[in-house]
Amino acid sequence: MQKFIPILILMLAACTPYPSTSPVTSMDQLSYPYEVKKHMVLNDIEVAYVDEGQGTETLIFIHGLGSYLPAWKRNIEGLKQQ
Repeated sequence: MQKFIPILILMLAACTPYPSTSPVTSMDQLSYPYEVKKHMVLNDIEVAYVDEGQGTETLIFIHGLGSYLPAWKRNIEGLKQQ
């Protein structure tokens, strides 16, 4: 068990945030590969979305916590042609 402790410490150290990274205070500070449209849905809640491709079928991608639009870039590029 003791031989795994240095590996665990190294793994935990690798997970610490970079001190030189500026915190994001608004999603508008991020650069997206597509035009982002925004819509107010309730009181001050704003939903941001992109609309790519065309056709009779509609796909909606909803990212999880800790993710954002660029995670779907390859999916969008591959599917909007069909």
